[in-house]
Amino acid sequence: MQACKPKIDTFVKLNVTHILVLMLIFIAGCFSNDRNALNERNSFYVKAEKLKEEGKFGNAVEAFSQCLRYSPDSYKAHLQLAMIFEDNLGDLPQAVVHYQHYIKKSPEKDQISVVQKWLQRVGEKYYNSLKMKYRGKDAITESEEEQERVDKKEVLHQQSVEENKESFYVVKPGETLNQIAKDFFGDYKYWSLLYEANKHMLSSPEQLHVGQRLVLPQVDSFRHHD
Repeated sequence: MQACKPKIDTFVKLNVTHILVLMLIFIAGCFSNDRNALNERNSFYVKAEKLKEEGKFGNAVEAFSQCLRYSPDSYKAHLQLAMIFEDNLGDLPQAVVHYQHYIKKSPEKDQISVVQKWLQRVGEKYYNSLKMKYRGKDAITESEEEQERVDKKEVLHQQSVEENKESFYVVKPGETLNQIAKDFFGDYKYWSLLYEANKHMLSSPEQLHVGQRLVLPQVDSFRHHD
């Protein structure tokens, strides 16, 4: 009987080793699936949202970018990056790029029109910044024909922006959709319509973050629902 003991000990050790290996494989698989998940289910996306809320915008950009490396179809990460580059970092070219990616990848067709207006606004801001930058430099000259072409393009683009103008509001500490609806539209009951206009970036009515930019629909759209 004693001669069998080493074999039994070896068998037990092998079983424990196999169990540990299987546990490691399972944990690694869970992590891999998590970082490959879409949007809010992605661990990098969740981390990035927290960093953005804390005002750590550079770190948030890196985390959202990590999300896109592992999950290229996470279209909401592009939208978050675009808003950070526009609102917090002042990098308008990067904002344009990520707004375009969101419009291309997003399945939320009802929200794309809103983001298209944002893209138009950023394009206008970027164009004006370039114009201001180079207009005062004597070394830069343009032919009359080229200047006329640029001026016409600016007029047409400005008309487009004016026609599609949208109002926005940046969330402050302690605010809720109820309070924002009361302040802007005169009644708490409009919180649900305000949520509908922003559900592409809100996973729930309670999930407001300081610094988040909300769309404020035209007053006529609220009257239509009354």
